Amino acid sequence: MIEPLREEDYGVWDAFVEESSDGTLFHTIAWKRILEETFGYQPYYFILRDAKGGIAGIFPAFLVRGIHGKVLVSLPFMEYGGPIVRDGYYASMFESIVNLFVMLKKEQGVRYLEIKTPPDTQYHDAESFLFAPVVKAYDYSINIGGRDFTNDFWPKMKAKTRVRHSVVQSCRYGVGVADADIHSFYALHVSSMARVGSLPWPQRFFANIRTYYPASRFIGAYIDKKMIGAMLNLPYRARDLAVVLSYDRSCQAYRASDLLYYHEIRFAFENRFATVDFGRTRPDSPYEKYKQKWGATKHTLYSYVYPADMCHLVDPYASYTRFARFTRNNIAWNAFVHTFFGQNAIRYFP
Repeated sequence: MIEPLREEDYGVWDAFVEESSDGTLFHTIAWKRILEETFGYQPYYFILRDAKGGIAGIFPAFLVRGIHGKVLVSLPFMEYGGPIVRDGYYASMFESIVNLFVMLKKEQGVRYLEIKTPPDTQYHDAESFLFAPVVKAYDYSINIGGRDFTNDFWPKMKAKTRVRHSVVQSCRYGVGVADADIHSFYALHVSSMARVGSLPWPQRFFANIRTYYPASRFIGAYIDKKMIGAMLNLPYRARDLAVVLSYDRSCQAYRASDLLYYHEIRFAFENRFATVDFGRTRPDSPYEKYKQKWGATKHTLYSYVYPADMCHLVDPYASYTRFARFTRNNIAWNAFVHTFFGQNAIRYFP
Protein backbone atom coordinates (compact mmCIF):
# COMPACT_ATOMS: atom_id res chain seq x y z
CA MET A 1 0.00 0.00 0.00
CA ILE A 2 1.07 3.56 -0.61
CA GLU A 3 0.74 6.29 1.99
CA PRO A 4 0.57 10.08 1.54
CA LEU A 5 3.85 11.94 1.87
CA ARG A 6 4.15 13.80 5.17
CA GLU A 7 6.26 16.91 5.62
CA GLU A 8 8.46 15.13 8.16
CA ASP A 9 9.38 12.65 5.40
CA TYR A 10 10.64 15.29 2.95
CA GLY A 11 14.24 14.53 3.88
CA VAL A 12 14.02 10.77 3.36
CA TRP A 13 12.08 11.34 0.13
CA ASP A 14 14.88 13.47 -1.31
CA ALA A 15 17.49 11.00 -0.05
CA PHE A 16 15.68 8.18 -1.87
CA VAL A 17 15.58 10.24 -5.08
CA GLU A 18 19.26 11.13 -4.74
CA GLU A 19 20.29 7.52 -4.23
CA SER A 20 18.22 6.10 -7.10
CA SER A 21 19.66 5.81 -10.59
CA ASP A 22 16.24 6.94 -11.90
CA GLY A 23 16.02 10.05 -9.72
CA THR A 24 15.73 13.44 -11.41
CA LEU A 25 15.35 17.01 -10.22
CA PHE A 26 11.65 16.79 -11.08
CA HIS A 27 11.17 14.08 -8.43
CA THR A 28 12.55 16.27 -5.64
CA ILE A 29 10.71 18.27 -3.00
CA ALA A 30 12.23 21.45 -4.45
CA TRP A 31 10.39 20.83 -7.73
CA LYS A 32 7.20 20.05 -5.82
CA ARG A 33 7.40 23.49 -4.22
CA ILE A 34 8.11 25.17 -7.56
CA LEU A 35 4.97 23.72 -9.17
CA GLU A 36 2.79 24.30 -6.11
CA GLU A 37 3.74 27.95 -5.74
CA THR A 38 3.69 28.70 -9.46
CA PHE A 39 0.48 26.98 -10.53
CA GLY A 40 -1.37 26.10 -7.32
CA TYR A 41 -1.78 22.48 -8.38
CA GLN A 42 -2.85 19.97 -5.74
CA PRO A 43 -0.01 17.50 -5.08
CA TYR A 44 -0.53 13.76 -4.70
CA TYR A 45 2.81 12.49 -3.41
CA PHE A 46 2.94 8.94 -2.06
CA ILE A 47 5.46 6.59 -0.48
CA LEU A 48 5.42 2.81 -0.87
CA ARG A 49 6.77 1.05 2.22
CA ASP A 50 8.41 -2.37 2.46
CA ALA A 51 7.67 -4.88 5.23
CA LYS A 52 10.23 -3.24 7.52
CA GLY A 53 8.86 0.27 7.02
CA GLY A 54 11.61 1.39 4.67
CA ILE A 55 10.92 3.21 1.41
CA ALA A 56 10.37 0.80 -1.48
CA GLY A 57 9.20 3.46 -3.91
CA ILE A 58 7.83 6.97 -4.38
CA PHE A 59 5.15 8.40 -6.64
CA PRO A 60 4.91 12.18 -7.29
CA ALA A 61 1.88 13.55 -9.13
CA PHE A 62 -0.35 16.62 -9.40
CA LEU A 63 -4.06 17.01 -10.01
CA VAL A 64 -4.40 19.44 -12.91
CA ARG A 65 -7.49 21.16 -14.32
CA GLY A 66 -6.57 21.28 -17.99
CA ILE A 67 -8.28 21.63 -21.33
CA HIS A 68 -9.42 18.00 -21.06
CA GLY A 69 -10.83 18.33 -17.55
CA LYS A 70 -9.23 17.03 -14.38
CA VAL A 71 -6.19 14.82 -14.91
CA LEU A 72 -3.56 13.30 -12.64
CA VAL A 73 -0.08 13.84 -14.08
CA SER A 74 3.31 12.59 -12.97
CA LEU A 75 4.70 15.08 -13.65
CA PRO A 76 3.35 18.21 -15.41
CA PHE A 77 5.26 19.95 -18.20
CA MET A 78 8.80 18.66 -17.98
CA GLU A 79 10.52 15.74 -19.64
CA TYR A 80 10.65 13.28 -16.79
CA GLY A 81 8.46 11.96 -13.99
CA GLY A 82 6.79 8.78 -12.83
CA PRO A 83 7.39 6.51 -9.85
CA ILE A 84 10.83 5.52 -8.66
CA VAL A 85 10.70 1.98 -7.33
CA ARG A 86 13.09 -0.60 -5.94
CA ASP A 87 13.34 -3.90 -7.80
CA GLY A 88 10.59 -6.29 -6.82
CA TYR A 89 8.05 -3.59 -5.94
CA TYR A 90 6.89 -2.36 -9.35
CA ALA A 91 3.72 -4.46 -9.38
CA SER A 92 2.75 -3.23 -5.91
CA MET A 93 3.38 0.36 -6.96
CA PHE A 94 1.30 0.23 -10.13
CA GLU A 95 -1.53 -1.59 -8.41
CA SER A 96 -1.60 1.18 -5.80
CA ILE A 97 -1.48 3.88 -8.48
CA VAL A 98 -4.46 2.37 -10.31
CA ASN A 99 -6.40 2.20 -7.04
CA LEU A 100 -5.57 5.86 -6.40
CA PHE A 101 -6.86 6.83 -9.84
CA VAL A 102 -10.09 4.85 -9.37
CA MET A 103 -10.68 6.68 -6.09
CA LEU A 104 -9.99 10.11 -7.64
CA LYS A 105 -12.19 9.34 -10.63
CA LYS A 106 -15.07 8.48 -8.31
CA GLU A 107 -14.57 11.35 -5.87
CA GLN A 108 -13.38 14.18 -8.16
CA GLY A 109 -14.17 13.12 -11.70
CA VAL A 110 -10.55 12.72 -12.82
CA ARG A 111 -10.58 11.64 -16.49
CA TYR A 112 -7.22 9.95 -16.86
CA LEU A 113 -3.79 9.39 -15.38
CA GLU A 114 -0.55 10.16 -17.21
CA ILE A 115 2.79 8.85 -15.98
CA LYS A 116 6.00 10.08 -17.55
CA THR A 117 9.26 8.18 -17.10
CA PRO A 118 12.78 8.82 -15.85
CA PRO A 119 15.50 9.05 -18.55
CA ASP A 120 15.92 5.95 -20.75
CA THR A 121 13.18 4.08 -18.89
CA GLN A 122 10.11 2.06 -19.84
CA TYR A 123 7.59 0.78 -17.29
CA HIS A 124 6.80 -2.66 -18.67
CA ASP A 125 4.93 -3.48 -15.44
CA ALA A 126 2.52 -0.65 -16.25
CA GLU A 127 1.32 -2.41 -19.39
CA SER A 128 0.27 -5.44 -17.36
CA PHE A 129 -2.08 -3.07 -15.50
CA LEU A 130 -3.57 -1.93 -18.85
CA PHE A 131 -1.66 1.35 -19.14
CA ALA A 132 -1.09 2.40 -22.76
CA PRO A 133 2.46 3.48 -23.67
CA VAL A 134 2.57 6.66 -25.78
CA VAL A 135 5.55 8.25 -27.49
CA LYS A 136 5.53 11.85 -26.21
CA ALA A 137 8.66 13.35 -27.73
CA TYR A 138 12.35 12.73 -28.32
CA ASP A 139 15.22 13.62 -26.05
CA TYR A 140 18.71 14.41 -27.28
CA SER A 141 21.70 13.98 -25.02
CA ILE A 142 25.47 13.57 -25.12
CA ASN A 143 27.31 11.01 -23.01
CA ILE A 144 30.44 12.80 -21.82
CA GLY A 145 31.44 10.54 -18.93
CA GLY A 146 35.19 9.88 -18.93
CA ARG A 147 35.79 12.12 -21.95
CA ASP A 148 37.91 15.25 -22.32
CA PHE A 149 36.51 18.39 -23.95
CA THR A 150 39.72 19.77 -25.47
CA ASN A 151 41.29 16.55 -26.70
CA ASP A 152 38.27 14.35 -27.35
CA PHE A 153 34.95 16.15 -27.80
CA TRP A 154 35.69 19.48 -29.49
CA PRO A 155 38.11 18.21 -32.18
CA LYS A 156 35.47 15.70 -33.30
CA MET A 157 32.97 18.39 -34.26
CA LYS A 158 32.94 17.88 -38.02
CA ALA A 159 33.48 20.84 -40.31
CA LYS A 160 30.24 20.19 -42.20
CA THR A 161 28.19 20.84 -39.05
CA ARG A 162 29.81 24.33 -38.82
CA VAL A 163 29.62 24.14 -35.02
CA ARG A 164 33.20 25.26 -34.44
CA HIS A 165 32.93 27.90 -37.15
CA SER A 166 29.77 29.34 -35.57
CA VAL A 167 31.32 29.51 -32.09
CA VAL A 168 34.47 31.21 -33.39
CA GLN A 169 32.38 33.62 -35.45
CA SER A 170 30.22 34.50 -32.44
CA CYS A 171 33.29 35.30 -30.36
CA ARG A 172 34.74 37.45 -33.14
CA TYR A 173 31.53 39.47 -33.19
CA GLY A 174 32.14 40.19 -29.52
CA VAL A 175 29.32 38.09 -28.06
CA GLY A 176 29.92 37.26 -24.41
CA VAL A 177 28.23 34.86 -22.00
CA ALA A 178 27.32 35.76 -18.41
CA ASP A 179 24.68 35.15 -15.75
CA ALA A 180 21.26 36.48 -16.76
CA ASP A 181 18.92 38.52 -14.60
CA ILE A 182 15.37 37.15 -14.44
CA HIS A 183 13.69 40.22 -15.99
CA SER A 184 15.86 40.30 -19.12
CA PHE A 185 15.73 36.52 -19.37
CA TYR A 186 11.94 36.56 -19.18
CA ALA A 187 11.48 39.37 -21.70
CA LEU A 188 13.50 37.41 -24.26
CA HIS A 189 11.63 34.20 -23.41
CA VAL A 190 8.22 35.81 -24.01
CA SER A 191 9.28 37.37 -27.31
CA SER A 192 10.68 34.02 -28.48
CA MET A 193 7.48 32.17 -27.60
CA ALA A 194 5.40 34.85 -29.33
CA ARG A 195 7.47 34.48 -32.48
CA VAL A 196 6.94 30.71 -32.74
CA GLY A 197 3.27 30.97 -31.77
CA SER A 198 3.55 29.16 -28.45
CA LEU A 199 2.73 29.92 -24.81
CA PRO A 200 5.38 31.26 -22.41
CA TRP A 201 5.93 30.21 -18.83
CA PRO A 202 4.84 32.71 -16.17
CA GLN A 203 7.68 34.80 -14.79
CA ARG A 204 7.12 33.48 -11.26
CA PHE A 205 7.96 29.99 -12.56
CA PHE A 206 11.53 31.10 -13.23
CA ALA A 207 11.66 33.11 -10.01
CA ASN A 208 10.59 30.03 -8.04
CA ILE A 209 13.19 27.90 -9.80
CA ARG A 210 15.89 30.34 -8.75
CA THR A 211 14.52 30.43 -5.17
CA TYR A 212 14.01 26.71 -4.58
CA TYR A 213 16.78 25.34 -6.77
CA PRO A 214 19.80 27.63 -6.44
CA ALA A 215 21.90 25.29 -8.58
CA SER A 216 19.84 26.37 -11.61
CA ARG A 217 21.79 28.36 -14.21
CA PHE A 218 20.20 31.32 -16.01
CA ILE A 219 22.72 32.20 -18.71
CA GLY A 220 22.62 35.05 -21.22
CA ALA A 221 24.52 35.83 -24.41
CA TYR A 222 25.22 39.56 -24.73
CA ILE A 223 26.52 42.00 -27.27
CA ASP A 224 27.03 45.62 -26.22
CA LYS A 225 25.18 44.80 -22.97
CA LYS A 226 22.10 43.67 -24.92
CA MET A 227 20.87 40.14 -24.24
CA ILE A 228 20.46 38.36 -27.58
CA GLY A 229 20.22 34.77 -26.32
CA ALA A 230 19.34 32.99 -23.09
CA MET A 231 19.38 29.48 -21.69
CA LEU A 232 18.12 27.83 -18.50
CA ASN A 233 20.04 24.79 -17.32
CA LEU A 234 19.05 22.50 -14.47
CA PRO A 235 22.05 20.45 -13.36
CA TYR A 236 21.17 17.57 -11.05
CA ARG A 237 23.52 14.79 -10.03
CA ALA A 238 25.31 13.56 -13.17
CA ARG A 239 22.92 15.17 -15.70
CA ASP A 240 23.01 18.77 -16.96
CA LEU A 241 19.62 19.50 -18.53
CA ALA A 242 18.87 22.46 -20.81
CA VAL A 243 15.13 23.22 -20.69
CA VAL A 244 14.67 26.72 -22.13
CA LEU A 245 16.50 28.36 -25.04
CA SER A 246 15.52 31.82 -26.32
CA TYR A 247 17.10 34.15 -28.85
CA ASP A 248 16.61 37.50 -30.53
CA ARG A 249 15.85 36.72 -34.16
CA SER A 250 17.09 40.11 -35.34
CA CYS A 251 20.52 39.14 -34.00
CA GLN A 252 20.57 35.58 -35.32
CA ALA A 253 23.74 36.22 -37.33
CA TYR A 254 25.68 36.51 -34.06
CA ARG A 255 25.17 32.77 -33.37
CA ALA A 256 24.24 33.29 -29.73
CA SER A 257 22.54 29.90 -29.43
CA ASP A 258 25.65 28.07 -30.61
CA LEU A 259 27.79 29.98 -28.14
CA LEU A 260 25.40 29.18 -25.28
CA TYR A 261 25.46 25.47 -26.12
CA TYR A 262 29.24 25.59 -26.32
CA HIS A 263 29.57 27.19 -22.89
CA GLU A 264 27.10 24.80 -21.29
CA ILE A 265 28.84 21.74 -22.70
CA ARG A 266 32.18 23.06 -21.42
CA PHE A 267 30.59 23.65 -18.02
CA ALA A 268 29.37 20.04 -17.96
CA PHE A 269 32.82 18.71 -18.84
CA GLU A 270 34.59 20.91 -16.31
CA ASN A 271 32.19 19.86 -13.54
CA ARG A 272 32.41 16.16 -14.39
CA PHE A 273 28.83 15.54 -15.43
CA ALA A 274 28.13 12.26 -17.20
CA THR A 275 25.38 13.57 -19.50
CA VAL A 276 24.54 16.80 -21.29
CA ASP A 277 20.79 16.68 -21.90
CA PHE A 278 19.39 19.01 -24.57
CA GLY A 279 15.83 18.28 -23.46
CA ARG A 280 12.76 17.15 -25.33
CA THR A 281 12.13 17.88 -28.98
CA ARG A 282 8.92 17.71 -30.97
CA PRO A 283 8.98 14.86 -33.53
CA ASP A 284 9.97 16.08 -37.01
CA SER A 285 11.10 19.40 -35.57
CA PRO A 286 14.02 21.26 -37.22
CA TYR A 287 15.59 21.35 -33.76
CA GLU A 288 16.30 17.62 -34.10
CA LYS A 289 19.00 18.32 -36.69
CA TYR A 290 20.31 21.24 -34.64
CA LYS A 291 20.86 19.01 -31.62
CA GLN A 292 22.28 16.17 -33.69
CA LYS A 293 25.01 18.39 -35.10
CA TRP A 294 26.46 18.60 -31.57
CA GLY A 295 26.77 14.83 -31.50
CA ALA A 296 23.63 14.27 -29.42
CA THR A 297 21.94 10.86 -29.44
CA LYS A 298 18.19 10.46 -29.84
CA HIS A 299 16.10 8.80 -27.10
CA THR A 300 12.35 8.19 -27.03
CA LEU A 301 10.33 9.74 -24.21
CA TYR A 302 7.26 7.75 -23.18
CA SER A 303 4.14 8.40 -21.16
CA TYR A 304 1.89 5.69 -19.77
CA VAL A 305 -1.82 6.49 -19.80
CA TYR A 306 -4.69 4.95 -17.83
CA PRO A 307 -7.28 4.14 -18.97
CA ALA A 308 -5.77 3.25 -22.32
CA ASP A 309 -8.60 4.75 -24.39
CA MET A 310 -7.54 8.22 -23.21
CA CYS A 311 -4.04 8.04 -24.69
CA HIS A 312 -5.03 10.26 -27.65
CA LEU A 313 -5.39 13.20 -25.23
CA VAL A 314 -1.77 13.33 -24.06
CA ASP A 315 -0.05 14.57 -27.22
CA PRO A 316 1.74 17.72 -25.95
CA TYR A 317 2.07 19.12 -29.45
CA ALA A 318 -1.46 18.50 -30.77
CA SER A 319 -2.76 21.97 -29.95
CA TYR A 320 0.43 23.64 -31.14
CA THR A 321 0.42 21.76 -34.45
CA ARG A 322 -3.23 22.67 -34.99
CA PHE A 323 -2.97 26.37 -34.19
CA ALA A 324 0.65 27.41 -34.80
CA ARG A 325 0.01 28.32 -38.43
CA PHE A 326 -2.34 31.00 -37.13
CA THR A 327 -0.36 32.16 -34.08
CA ARG A 328 3.21 32.09 -35.40
CA ASN A 329 4.54 35.59 -36.17
CA ASN A 330 1.06 36.95 -35.47
CA ILE A 331 0.64 40.49 -34.10
CA ALA A 332 -2.48 39.60 -32.10
CA TRP A 333 -0.77 36.55 -30.58
CA ASN A 334 2.24 38.66 -29.66
CA ALA A 335 -0.06 41.05 -27.80
CA PHE A 336 -1.85 38.14 -26.09
CA VAL A 337 1.29 36.50 -24.66
CA HIS A 338 2.29 39.82 -23.12
CA THR A 339 -0.94 39.87 -21.07
CA PHE A 340 -1.41 38.30 -17.64
CA PHE A 341 -3.65 35.56 -19.00
CA GLY A 342 -1.34 34.86 -21.93
CA GLN A 343 1.55 34.37 -19.53
CA ASN A 344 -0.45 32.01 -17.32
CA ALA A 345 -2.48 29.99 -19.84
CA ILE A 346 0.17 27.27 -20.00
CA ARG A 347 -1.17 25.93 -16.69
CA TYR A 348 -4.00 24.30 -18.69
CA PHE A 349 -1.58 22.36 -20.93
CA PRO A 350 0.42 20.12 -18.57
